[in-house]
Amino acid sequence: SVADFIPEWPMGGLIDRNCPLCEGSNESLFIRSDGLSVTFCASCDLWYTSRVPPKVAIVETYKNYYETIKPVKFDNTLADDIKKATTRMIKTREYDFRLIRLIALTGELKGKKIIDIGCGTGQFLFYLLSLGADVVGCEMSEEACHFIKKHLGIQVFYGGIEEHIEKIGKVDVVLMNDVIEHFIRPLDVLNAVNSILEKNGLIVIWTPNGGNAGRSVETAKEWVGFSIDLEHMQYFSPTSIIRIAKKYNWELVHLESMGYPCIEKLKSLKPSARKQRFCRVRYKVSGTFGDTMFGRVTKAVFREFVKLPEYKMGTYNLFAILRNSLHDEEKSMII
Repeated sequence: SVADFIPEWPMGGLIDRNCPLCEGSNESLFIRSDGLSVTFCASCDLWYTSRVPPKVAIVETYKNYYETIKPVKFDNTLADDIKKATTRMIKTREYDFRLIRLIALTGELKGKKIIDIGCGTGQFLFYLLSLGADVVGCEMSEEACHFIKKHLGIQVFYGGIEEHIEKIGKVDVVLMNDVIEHFIRPLDVLNAVNSILEKNGLIVIWTPNGGNAGRSVETAKEWVGFSIDLEHMQYFSPTSIIRIAKKYNWELVHLESMGYPCIEKLKSLKPSARKQRFCRVRYKVSGTFGDTMFGRVTKAVFREFVKLPEYKMGTYNLFAILRNSLHDEEKSMII
């Protein structure tokens, strides 16, 4: 049986899809456990689902995303936790590595207009707001949008960024944390991003590293990325990120693989539902425990004496930063 956190796509209504970057046609190579076929574009070095659900099914999935796939309870407790975590972060200056990199590149975040596409609970936006940034979000979950507006006081748009370009206006930074892999038409989103970016504006991308799947069916079937988070529609590699940068004439400021070596070891667990459940429970327990004083002390002791591998030691994710170097009139000449 299919677990509730693996999307149940309408198999009778699937739509054929070519490579989402170059539109090239490629033969389906294998079937994921959610029933979607996967293929590889050698030109773009990109793995992607070659048969996809219709838009209505995608929208329906994200309506229940924070109930079934990534359970979150949007209430006062969550809001308090976000605010406490933000206060602690500012007090201790233990910034997220993405914040550290942004501050290094921009000098400071105060006064910078930043949009977070797929902003989830709004926690990252609240961090940025507390550091003086002018923030706005875009999110496919209506429940999450309501929570962010009501409890965090942040403007957030429901739906795709393409629908709200004029309302959003120009921005200095676009954040895409764990989101670009979800889109059926990622170039539509990137086109929208390109249109709202100020000259010298930055795009920050955090996404699963499809380069770990290799370039053959044999290596791909060994990669855990095809067994967890089955709402992902494509898997970007370092090469495909470089291809995107060239397409929009964006400068590639930073590109590295990093993150979560524990995930990469989960391929020994079967079936895929078990892998997903293991990850979900681990992160939930780790997050709750880590926010307590005892949890922080315990983790500090472990880091000092046990020397467990840090998240940076893994290669499951890609972390990329790109810079727009063109004015609007120059952009229109290359797209």
